[in-house]
Amino acid sequence: MSFRRKSTVVGPLLAAITFAACFSQISCRERVGFGNGINEARQELAAAETSAEWIQRLKLDLANQSYSQRFLTQLYAELPPMDQWPAVCRSIEKIANDRPALEKMMSGTFYSMTAEDVAGRLLLFSALLKDDTTDHEMAVRNLVNGTEPQDYRKEETIRMLLMVSRDREATLDWIKENQKTLLVSGERSSHRRDEEKPDWQVALAENRVDKGTTLLEEAIAKASDSDKPELLQKLLKLGIVLENEPLTRKATTGMQDLLLEIVSSDDSISGYTYQGVFEFQASRGEWQEIANFFGKFSKLYQKRREPSQSYDFGQMDHAYATYLTALYRLGKTAELRNRIEKAYKNSTDNSRDFFSMMEHATPGQPPLGVLYMDALKAANQPEEALTYSLNLLARNRGTDAFYEYLIGLDPARAKEFITALHSFDPYEERPLIWLAEIARHDGDLDLAQKTIDQAIALDPSDGDHGKDTRMFCYEVLARVHEDSGRAEKAVFFRSVVDSIRQGEAADDFLYTGLIKEATERYTKALGQFADAYCLQSRLAMTLARNGQFDESVEHFKKAFSLMPVSFGPRESHCFGCEGLFDDKRVIEIALPLLEAFEKDNPDNPRTPYLLGLILAEKNDFPQAMLAYRRALKLDPNYFNAAKKLLALLEKSPKDFTAAEELRAEMFKIAPYPEKPEYIAKSNELRAFWELAENFPPSPLDLPPLSPVVAPEKKEQYIEVDESFYSFGNYGDKNDALDGWSPSELRRGNEFLSIVDQIR
Repeated sequence: MSFRRKSTVVGPLLAAITFAACFSQISCRERVGFGNGINEARQELAAAETSAEWIQRLKLDLANQSYSQRFLTQLYAELPPMDQWPAVCRSIEKIANDRPALEKMMSGTFYSMTAEDVAGRLLLFSALLKDDTTDHEMAVRNLVNGTEPQDYRKEETIRMLLMVSRDREATLDWIKENQKTLLVSGERSSHRRDEEKPDWQVALAENRVDKGTTLLEEAIAKASDSDKPELLQKLLKLGIVLENEPLTRKATTGMQDLLLEIVSSDDSISGYTYQGVFEFQASRGEWQEIANFFGKFSKLYQKRREPSQSYDFGQMDHAYATYLTALYRLGKTAELRNRIEKAYKNSTDNSRDFFSMMEHATPGQPPLGVLYMDALKAANQPEEALTYSLNLLARNRGTDAFYEYLIGLDPARAKEFITALHSFDPYEERPLIWLAEIARHDGDLDLAQKTIDQAIALDPSDGDHGKDTRMFCYEVLARVHEDSGRAEKAVFFRSVVDSIRQGEAADDFLYTGLIKEATERYTKALGQFADAYCLQSRLAMTLARNGQFDESVEHFKKAFSLMPVSFGPRESHCFGCEGLFDDKRVIEIALPLLEAFEKDNPDNPRTPYLLGLILAEKNDFPQAMLAYRRALKLDPNYFNAAKKLLALLEKSPKDFTAAEELRAEMFKIAPYPEKPEYIAKSNELRAFWELAENFPPSPLDLPPLSPVVAPEKKEQYIEVDESFYSFGNYGDKNDALDGWSPSELRRGNEFLSIVDQIR
């Protein structure tokens, strides 16, 4: 792909000059979004051709204190060919062993490490490159002795020690004697769900809507500027679910006035707090009002900015996406293209920002990427639209809008590409759902039935999709039954989907604070389809948290009895996130039910997996690990069970060997984007280097993106300063799409990453 940073080979002298120039100019570079300019400049360099060139880079690093958090990983990725490593090691050792010269080299910089720290890391790195019989553990122990690892680094530090250990029992004894704090977990605060509720919230929970609304408005009038946005957001949500136009207008006007007031000051802004304003206006088709507001907002922001500032704002990503959607709906496609193509041009060294922008969608509207592709089609550029369609779908494998758009553009190419997506991530059910829909459309109903059954088996609850998109698999199943002449079954499965939609509507009332109304709506939805474990669970938790635990018990029992047939090998349910077991009595309801289910259904791997989740919540980790092992014995490809087991094994230093063995097995079954996370023995730098060189290729065949020339602006549109929109997506794994390059893998070496971050 042309969008990737593919390194170009440069000569040693030119590389050194280029590298030095990067540092001299970096303060002038404007970077919008996440990322450090120095990091990005450094990643543009190719691997060194010679040991001399590499050593020159090392010296520049030491003199300029470049990206201290990625010191060794960057240098490792830029090593010259292996036959020059002996010369590299000799030079490293010469630099590290000459402490006065090293201190002088580092004297003009601000380091979080001393020269002694740096020397220790360099000598360890050299020893690892030699892959000799040196006892690397002593060097690692010295590093650890000179640091105070933070709580979130303790497990990583232990892992680093055990990786290089020759005698793991002796290593554990050393940790217990010399680094006792590594074995002590830090205190974690828990969220209080039983804190005292304000009077307006109590009134709304009891369905005294008028009283609750009045009290909420009074609370807003008395609130400080810092508390007011959240309360106005609650008023807006209340007005929306009640379909109360005056209330929503009052909330919208109040939030916009407050937003303009804040942008005129020096205070920061949280776009998340305010996005509801624009989403509500979008739901009413008030596109011109949205565009006008952003113009006013931008002018005020520009007045307060210092010319040297590039990004000092809270993220307004969702709101800006709504503004761009407004341009499209107002017929200003030329302006939409201009802004999107400007973002493309500005993201040439970091495609994540651009594609994160393109995937944003205003509720009720297509993602920006679809609007942009429509603009390309309208300009008679169908090939460009197809290229973007493939790239957008590859990065958003769970977004139905991108599947539908690609199928509409080129059905044959879509079928081929979606099949490859399933190979790329065999635990994502969306490719299978859409392959079933393609087969149904082609009239191959047997294949459609078989494929949709596979999709449902992967994740029967479709739990990782949001409102109005969950359970699409059952809508496709209903279509298959309908086309096959099984009208009664089609009606049943559409009823299942409808009950889930009713439950999602009940969620809106719950989140607004209308507890009684939400409870009634959950009950009504279950009356239509009682076997929805998610609705049973949500109703049970709502009752239990509002003083009706006895009434919740039957719904908890029903939910747990349904879970073994509602989960798949890559489901996304999170007991801890939902706080399902905040009340420990719920554990005592769940355990006997699932234990009995496992006894009666010994071939179902989902049951021991669920037991493992619950036992882990109970802090019974040994039994939880046994449960996960039972699940994996029944289904060796049960990826989620393997992930949970690995997490527990890595918490226990005595189980490190078992964790390494499991990690090696997980490498075989992990989806392609996640494979690098399961490379074992990353401290063996020579073996890791060769593995990176011969890593499996990506199953995808993505066409490269080429710049599209934006049309000339025919008229002057509202000016909007874009410097406060980042669209950053830290969890993105786009680099895997056209195959993990050796450089990317080496920069992600786990062992060196831990060494880099130990301070």
